[in-house]
Amino acid sequence: SEQIEDIKETVRFLKEARPDQFLTTVAYPIKGTPYYESVSNRIVAVNPWEKSSDRELQISGRQSSRFYAAANRWLVGEMQYQRLSRSAHWDFPALGKALLNRELGRIGMLVTHRQ
Repeated sequence: SEQIEDIKETVRFLKEARPDQFLTTVAYPIKGTPYYESVSNRIVAVNPWEKSSDRELQISGRQSSRFYAAANRWLVGEMQYQRLSRSAHWDFPALGKALLNRELGRIGMLVTHRQ
C-alpha cells in the first residue's frame, strides 16, 4: 500500500523529469493475473458482481479511493504549478488554482490516510 512518502517521491521524480504529460492509475486485480492471485484473500467486492466490474474491487489494507483521488489532485496541481511558474508570462488565476489544488490534495491525503 502506498504511503504519503511514496507519493512525495513521485512528486520529486515528476518535478525533476518535467514530463509534458503523465498518467496515474491504481492497480486493480484482474482474475488470472499474478497480482490477483497475490491479493485474492484480501479482495472485497463493493457491489454484487453482476452490477460491477473488476475495477470496482477493493483490496483490504490498501489506501482508500479518496486517498488516491487526493494524491492525484496533488500530483496534477503540483505539475501544473511547476509548469505555470516557469512561464515567462504568469497567469495568476491559473497559478492560484494549481496551488490550491496542490494543497487540497496534500491535505486530503493526510485526512484520508489510513481510512
